[in-house]
Amino acid sequence: MTPRSKTSFAVLLLTLLAGCVSSRSTQFDPTPILDRRTPASGIRLYEGETPRCQYKEIGHVTAKGDWLAGWNRVVNRVRERAHDLGGDAVIRVNESSRINGAVINRGSVSTTESNSLTGTVIRFVNPNCRE
Repeated sequence: MTPRSKTSFAVLLLTLLAGCVSSRSTQFDPTPILDRRTPASGIRLYEGETPRCQYKEIGHVTAKGDWLAGWNRVVNRVRERAHDLGGDAVIRVNESSRINGAVINRGSVSTTESNSLTGTVIRFVNPNCRE
């Protein structure tokens, strides 16, 4: 292999190892432009419970990672998209895994999976109340 082909191979390998995370969000009312008061890292996820403070539902978010993307990247993408909508938290969080394919060899089976996370983005009515 030439040095150039080694470099090309290394870039291709790193790209594949990085994995992909796709996401989409839907803003329920597109007219107000909300300030982004909660940093993405501060967006809290609620699965079975809901916050005690009053809130308004402002959108829905979904993130999906392929078999090479780590779970943390999927979670972080949900937080980033909620932040982009001006949200403070995500409620009714639902996580799922899906087998996308399988290879059967003599004596073994290997699968490829994707993981997804969905939820409803909320914004607290009182910005000082975050429970």
